Amino acid sequence: MGVLWNEGERDRQNNLANGAFRVAQRTGATDAAQQILELVLKLRENADGEVAQYQLETIYGNLAGVLLSRGRLAEALDALNRQEAICVKLDYLDGLQRCHGARGVLLRDKGQLNEAYVQFKKPFGSNSAIKEAICLETGNMRNLGFCYWNWGKFARDEGDPSSAEQKLREAIGIFTKLGMARELLSVQADLHKIQSG
Repeated sequence: MGVLWNEGERDRQNNLANGAFRVAQRTGATDAAQQILELVLKLRENADGEVAQYQLETIYGNLAGVLLSRGRLAEALDALNRQEAICVKLDYLDGLQRCHGARGVLLRDKGQLNEAYVQFKKPFGSNSAIKEAICLETGNMRNLGFCYWNWGKFARDEGDPSSAEQKLREAIGIFTKLGMARELLSVQADLHKIQSG
C-alpha cells in the first residue's frame, strides 16, 4: 500500500477517500473508512494547488460524515468547519451548500432545530431554494435528492405537512431513479410518518 502513496497518484488517492466514505455509509465499516480518510488527509494537507484544495474539501466532508456516524459530533463539526473554509477560499458554492447542509442535518439530529435552520438559511447556497438551484445547475442529482429530503424534514418540523410531503416525494423520485435503495427506504419512512400522523 505504501507504494501506491509514494507514486503520487493523486486521483487514485482521492478515489480511495471517496470510496472510503461510501463503504462506511453502505456497510458500517466506519473504523476502516476513518483510517483511510485520515491517511489520505495527512498526505494531502500540505499539497499545493487548486485541485488539491478541492480534494481536501471532499476529504473533510467525507470525514465529517464518518465521524458523525460514529457519534463524534464535535470532531465532525470541526471537519465541516475546515471544509467550509476551503469552500469559501475557492468560492465553491456546491461544496459550501453541501457543508452547510451537513452541518444543518447534524444540528437537527441533535435536536438543535433553531441552529440547524440557520445553517439551511446561510448565504452562498444553503437556503433550500438556492441549494436546489445549485444542484440543478450542476446536475448533482444525488445532492438534490438530499436537499429535498432535508427540506421535507424541515417543512415537517415547521408544521407544514403539505410542503413536507411534496419535497419528500421529489426526493423519492430522485433516489428511485438513481437506485439509492437505502435512502429511498428512509425517505419513504419519513413520508409515512407524515401521512399517518
